[in-house]
Amino acid sequence: MNRLTGLTLTLVLAMVLAFPIFTGCGGKPSATPTEQELPEILDNAALAVQNASSYKFLIDTNTAFAANADSEVEDMSAKLKIAGTANVDDSEMQLIYDIDLSGYLFEYQEGLEVLHGEVYVLADWTYQKTDMPGNDQWVKMLSDVSYDQYNVIVNELTLLDSPEKVEFIGFENVDGSECYVLKVTANLENTETWFTEHQMTADAIYWPEVEPYIGELNFTVWVAEDTSLINKMDAAMLIDFDNPADVPDFDTMTIGVVMEMTDYNEPVTITLPDEAKNAQEVT
Repeated sequence: MNRLTGLTLTLVLAMVLAFPIFTGCGGKPSATPTEQELPEILDNAALAVQNASSYKFLIDTNTAFAANADSEVEDMSAKLKIAGTANVDDSEMQLIYDIDLSGYLFEYQEGLEVLHGEVYVLADWTYQKTDMPGNDQWVKMLSDVSYDQYNVIVNELTLLDSPEKVEFIGFENVDGSECYVLKVTANLENTETWFTEHQMTADAIYWPEVEPYIGELNFTVWVAEDTSLINKMDAAMLIDFDNPADVPDFDTMTIGVVMEMTDYNEPVTITLPDEAKNAQEVT
């Protein structure tokens, strides 16, 4: 397996982790919440997501490196888009993803800059296909742990745990309803897994290497005032490499993730495409 294939599997098996899904906000807004009430709003939002029976989501991740003035390399970027449907009650999930590495300098095979793939996690089997030059075959593996591996909710919900700070920005109308808009400064102790899943680099950057350079991880969350369901999350992390000896080519690394959640608790059926029914079994 070449290194970029390993990257693809990492993005699918690991990065495809993370986000709640929600029906929009609703009703006339209440009075402005007090500072003491804000952590409770976040806790209730996480609980509401965990109790949802189904949902749909869109995740848009952008990782970028800014080269310093003395570097021989250019700015780099990588993008990942995921559209997903989760049937939580039956532990089933569909994921359709697109990976764009065209802005990333690497020494791997040509033709792998833009990748498209699909994943179907069903009761007994998990099916996967990634469109790559010379390899667009469906494969399947036993689903004993697949749902947890591909669950894109758990990772994002960790950002809601024990935040350093929660600020009330205001109310915002979303799809004709009112939501709390909260700015949250995450507890860095909860962000290692989040960083690992979203860094989107061909060569892994390990948490101890970047932790000293991380500024605040801030995110904004839209929470339904009447249902406590999350409608949207927008997260951003800035890493400022101020020691050239450690990272000689780049000044900064940024990770931005936007998640939109819809169709909470709606009836959903995950249907396997006909072309995947003859997938090759792998272990």
